[in-house]
Amino acid sequence: MILVGGIPMLANHSYEFGEFRLEPRDRLLFRNGELVALTPKVFHTLRLLVEHHGHTLEKDRLLKEIWPDTFVAEGTLTRNIYVLRKTLGDSSEGNEYIATVPKYGYRFVAPVMERTDSAAAPASALDKAVEHRPLARPITPVRSARSLGRWILALASLLVLFATAYVSWRSYAARSAPPIGKVMLAVLPFSNLTGDRAQEFISDGLTEEMITQLGGLNPQQLGVIARTSAMTYKGTNKPVKQIGRELGVNYVLEGSLRLWGDRVRISAQLIDVRDQTHLWAENYDSDRRDILKLQSDVTRNIAKQISLTLTAEQRATVTSARSVDPQVYELCLLGRYQWNKRNQAGLNKAIDYFQQAISRNPAYAPAYAGLADAYAVLPYYSTVPATETFPKARTAAQRALQLDEKLPEAHTTLGLVSLFYSDLPGADREFKRALQLNPNYATAHHWNAFYLWRTNRHDEALAEIESARQLDPLSLIINSDEGKLLYDSRHPERAITQLRKAIELDPNFGEAHRVMALAYMQIGASSQAISEARRAMDLFPDDPAAPATLGYVYAVAGVTQQAQKILVALKQHADQDSNSPYFLAVVYTGLGNRDKALECLERVYQGHSRMMLYDLTFQPVFDPLRTDQRFQDLLQRVKDMRAAD
Repeated sequence: MILVGGIPMLANHSYEFGEFRLEPRDRLLFRNGELVALTPKVFHTLRLLVEHHGHTLEKDRLLKEIWPDTFVAEGTLTRNIYVLRKTLGDSSEGNEYIATVPKYGYRFVAPVMERTDSAAAPASALDKAVEHRPLARPITPVRSARSLGRWILALASLLVLFATAYVSWRSYAARSAPPIGKVMLAVLPFSNLTGDRAQEFISDGLTEEMITQLGGLNPQQLGVIARTSAMTYKGTNKPVKQIGRELGVNYVLEGSLRLWGDRVRISAQLIDVRDQTHLWAENYDSDRRDILKLQSDVTRNIAKQISLTLTAEQRATVTSARSVDPQVYELCLLGRYQWNKRNQAGLNKAIDYFQQAISRNPAYAPAYAGLADAYAVLPYYSTVPATETFPKARTAAQRALQLDEKLPEAHTTLGLVSLFYSDLPGADREFKRALQLNPNYATAHHWNAFYLWRTNRHDEALAEIESARQLDPLSLIINSDEGKLLYDSRHPERAITQLRKAIELDPNFGEAHRVMALAYMQIGASSQAISEARRAMDLFPDDPAAPATLGYVYAVAGVTQQAQKILVALKQHADQDSNSPYFLAVVYTGLGNRDKALECLERVYQGHSRMMLYDLTFQPVFDPLRTDQRFQDLLQRVKDMRAAD
């Protein structure tokens, strides 16, 4: 031990790495000889990492050693690591000095050289001298100039440290203030830590539930990215900053789910995208019956962290979560998991799961809302006609709202059903109510755009589907449908630009290629149109819309022989699809055969295929028929049919 002025001192070991020198005894950090100020806790964090360089330190160990007598959230440690990385000038990946070991801890990875100060080298001899000196009279310590200089330097350093800490605190406080105006948040897919991949539907369902709850929290102040876009980051290694940039959000919520027996744990942390600081982190444990309450607890804490102002009604909604039968809840999660697959097999399974949930608890409104959604989208992903599924969707949605009038999903489905049956006032009423309950519900904006289009409010429809895209920027169908509305509104250049975005998201999304072919044909780019139509045909050969589009493009481009071949193939499958006369009419129109085209459209009318008939009013493909009185008569009869529905 070294005694300076009668005070025991630690041996003056130091550590050098890169441009830095760390002196733990004096709590000093230098860069190229210049003092670097750090707050005590940040310095303590750095000292522990450097002293154990090359070894991973668990987060729990760091928390206990740095804050031994205080409970702090994990986010506080994360902020310390962030400050250190900024101070050390770490790379954007954060691995030059301090590496993150996911879900475990941190490791100091830069080469470190440990040194002993030359002044402290004869420490053992000094210790012996002190030990053997006679104690006949007290020894008056003499401070050398060097020793005094050290004390002065230490005092000056301490003053600099406090000053810097104050400035840093002011800077951090300013940086931590929430952005002015409406902020955007993304809920990234919760990690499944159950150890069972078969339980993935629960963590995915929890993600969707959190999106729904947060979306209705205070929509005027907080926008929440929709599930479709959020789930594209499942399993991603992208940095939070990149995700924030791609989604256009200010905050990201990350989390995980653990289940054991009848217990559940939700871990969540809120991250500010601007500097990747963890604003808040917390664990929540409860019985599985109280999982809805846990979700509400997370929601309340997020509202507090980003300074949301909640009305009395909003506060009541957040705190009114009730217990739920775990089996019913998980059956509904399974239903949503299958519903999100958007294929016939998945939707049929979804219907079965929702029906099981209803059988177990006939008073559980979300089960009816899920069943309504499954029936509503089934015709778009199968050969099942809408006339068979839409009445079931309407019944289920109405029952859901009898049990809980505040379900935006059920109102949205009723709006779509009302639109199908040409109940335009009903569609308007339901979409407005859905968006009043949750203005962040992208599907409501998406389907409302088609209502606005149907009522000749085309500019409003385009604005509405753009709102849907902003809330769900990575949704293939929303991006593609926006391109289709632009094409229908005779803006082919804008349609092509938008459809390219959809194709960039997924080059194998056939519908985007199909509509792109039609948009190219509008501007006379026949070679590009043929290429896109062929691509759509390759991707979805069983969808009659794809060959019909290719046949139309061939016909308009003058490749008549190829168009005729496709026409023959479509006729061969006419008995398998009640909508086939519509697709034949598309090709006949391209070939300039008005009589055959109108004959096919008359068959569509006689078959009461509403989904196809209502497309006639605006579909640019049929523009060559609009001067024909027979076509105008058909449009009038379709209008009368709508009024009678």
